[in-house]
Amino acid sequence: MEELHKLIGIVKQKSQRSIQLVNQNFRKSQVSKDNLLYEGIVNEIFPTEEIAAKHLFNTDPGNRNYRNTKAKLKQKLFNHLYFLDYNKSGYSNFLRAKYECLHLIHQMKILVMEEAGCIAIKKLPQLIKTAKDYELIELALDGLLLLRNEFSLLGKCSSVNISEKEIHNLKPFYNAIINCEEIYYDTIVLINKSYSSGEKVLDEIPDKIREIERTANHFHSSRLDILAKNLKIAFYKMTNSFEEILQICDELEKKYITRDVSEINVDLNYREFTFLKILCLYTLNKSDEGISYSQKKESLFKEGTDDWFRFKEYQFLFSMKGEKFRQAAKIFRIVKINKNFGNLGKNTKTRWTIYRAYILFINDTKLIKWGFDIDQFKNTIPKYPKKLLGYSIATLFIQFMFFLREGNATKVKQILENLRPLNSTHLDKRHNYRNSVFIRMLEIVIEKDFEYETVREKCINYFQKLKEIQIPPDFQLEMEIIPLDILWEYILNILKTNKFYIHYRFYNYSEI
Repeated sequence: MEELHKLIGIVKQKSQRSIQLVNQNFRKSQVSKDNLLYEGIVNEIFPTEEIAAKHLFNTDPGNRNYRNTKAKLKQKLFNHLYFLDYNKSGYSNFLRAKYECLHLIHQMKILVMEEAGCIAIKKLPQLIKTAKDYELIELALDGLLLLRNEFSLLGKCSSVNISEKEIHNLKPFYNAIINCEEIYYDTIVLINKSYSSGEKVLDEIPDKIREIERTANHFHSSRLDILAKNLKIAFYKMTNSFEEILQICDELEKKYITRDVSEINVDLNYREFTFLKILCLYTLNKSDEGISYSQKKESLFKEGTDDWFRFKEYQFLFSMKGEKFRQAAKIFRIVKINKNFGNLGKNTKTRWTIYRAYILFINDTKLIKWGFDIDQFKNTIPKYPKKLLGYSIATLFIQFMFFLREGNATKVKQILENLRPLNSTHLDKRHNYRNSVFIRMLEIVIEKDFEYETVREKCINYFQKLKEIQIPPDFQLEMEIIPLDILWEYILNILKTNKFYIHYRFYNYSEI
């Protein structure tokens, strides 16, 4: 009761700030401008500042009323951060512990400032223990310093000595963490800055990794072990060493990932970890293994969430890569009929439209075709911005395939003319390489007048490059839906069996 009286005294004597939160219940009529702004952003009604300001105040983004509304919404969102429910499913033990320690250290510091350290003393030992168990050493030291200071004010010499000893024992580990994280982040910033800046430190990275690993082994630290592995992954990404990344993923999974993800006790984002492993399997052409692995991880992702759509997209691409087109069509239907599909970003929905065309090329079924004007798609020249280069190339590739199968030589040549400006003439292996190789192969198809044997012979080396070089899929720059080496086999089969091209070299019609 004494502690309650003390806490009530603090709360009662101090004025209480009004904590306004965003009303997320859209079923109620919302009249406040900040809630309307929130709803408009969530439902993608306001993709830009200009549209939002025009809709809400019939003005521009510089208007004071609009700026005040935006500031009010931002403050409400900040307030929400105090009330996140980290005890719900989806959070690992580590995240729960970290959130709990952050909240507690904030509360304890307020208690000390309000001269209620006697309450803080009782709560701090549990905070310190939890922080140490999960290697949150900076929070443990924060708690120990508070505890030592309060014991000192109470004149408890033995307790101060115990706290000082514990602080002294933790400091070497804390300094080691600071040093290793400095090495890690000083390297990562150069890798992320640009490819050339990353190349300058490429030879130094293995030594940096070894230094972090030695420190991790010395302190038996899972935190530093994961830090070293993350730097390894960044290093191997630069060198396109996806077998090595996959091996690291397997090590991490075996060592730290439990069957029940809520029981994970280390700082490891298991969803991003899952996506990383899926990316490696996809890049290494291990489609069967990728399909099997993704099926095991299905339960990690709540249906209809952004991560679920992203996960389903990889499942779809695995099925396309493994030529399991019925399975791909099934995944497409599951995604398309999901109630949250309409809430996806414009670029994501565009990708699924392109995916739809690829499925229809392989398997023209009513369920996939319904509501989709494939003729309009085939005859529309893609005009995506440069940053979405992969969308344009993927669209033109499948248009080329449709018209090639139909024997429409004029349209095929037009598509190739649209592809040429998108080609990388230097065949740079870091950027757009496979697409550039494939565009060159399509040029040979035209140059050799669709003659099967000549085209096949002239493209053997290029085809081998496609088989050997695996670049990770970039949904914006190099979006590869059906692997280009598989698509090439379809082209050869069309040239070999389609009567239009069997006779083309004799008649050479301007349009067939």
